[in-house]
Amino acid sequence: MIKQLLKLMIMSAFLAFPAQSQESSGPLRIEITEGIIEPMPIAVTQFLAENTGAETFAAQLTDVVI
Repeated sequence: MIKQLLKLMIMSAFLAFPAQSQESSGPLRIEITEGIIEPMPIAVTQFLAENTGAETFAAQLTDVVI
């Protein structure tokens, strides 16, 4: 998975900075034909509030991330 992400980043860099000898013939189009459309599970801990006024905000932030 990490290797695929690294390859995608390198390919994106080459597409973002094409050779100067190429002429621009319009907007860049990228067609994605393959990929993984499954969610990747992650572990997220609850945010802890430093004071009582931030408890609601910390709980809301945890809900958004999860």
